[in-house]
Amino acid sequence: LAALPRLAELGLRAFACDEDALAALPVSLQSLRLENLRGVTADGVRRLARLRQLRSLLWIAPAVPDLSEAIVDVVRTSPLEQFVWASGPLPGAVWRALETKTRLRSLAVRVGPDAAVFASQLLRYPDLERLRLFLASCPDRPETLRLGELAKLRQLELVPVPPLEQGGLSRLAAEARDLLGERVLVRTW
Repeated sequence: LAALPRLAELGLRAFACDEDALAALPVSLQSLRLENLRGVTADGVRRLARLRQLRSLLWIAPAVPDLSEAIVDVVRTSPLEQFVWASGPLPGAVWRALETKTRLRSLAVRVGPDAAVFASQLLRYPDLERLRLFLASCPDRPETLRLGELAKLRQLELVPVPPLEQGGLSRLAAEARDLLGERVLVRTW
């Protein structure tokens, strides 16, 4: 990959990736998808912080504290516009690092067990245009998530995570459509 100095987008899924492999990624990358890599270490993830043009980062991996902490360094140093976190609830350190991302327009995260606390964190990103929420349970009302306060929101995706059943998600989506009106496209998976 280092031989491709102008590579802008890359997705790696279920590859064996050690520190050297991550260090060899071209600094030209603007979009990086890392899904369930094998052998990845926190030191290897920290090496991604040298990707200073990274505008989009997707991270899917088991929730491992060392790796979560290492991602913070990558978030801090990248001019992210899009961030996807599919590794359980977003750790506080990652939330705080994302707060510095003034260009962040698209976010995909799991709603934590306390929807009200999650909503207060989410409102720190008033410029979000696209939001994908992974839900293991549905709040009683969509108002709990305070989505109506995200004035620039144009697209909301609701994604069920077991044990959530589609019926509960469909109800939440219908209520969110009523709450947000025509300005926001609400979809479910």
